[in-house]
Amino acid sequence: MKRHGGTDALGFAYAIGVAVDLVRYEYKNKLVEGLARLREVTSAAEASPALQAGGGAE
Repeated sequence: MKRHGGTDALGFAYAIGVAVDLVRYEYKNKLVEGLARLREVTSAAEASPALQAGGGAE
């Protein structure tokens, strides 16, 4: 966790709370899963001849 700019104790406590929520709701795992799905979609799109030839719905 990194603090940007000046903050008081309340701002720092809020930042700690946000970090706790990120862990509690498994943000990192969800981010990794989302990036993996994105990688699959973009790989499939790159491999599709129709998309490479510009043959999409218009």
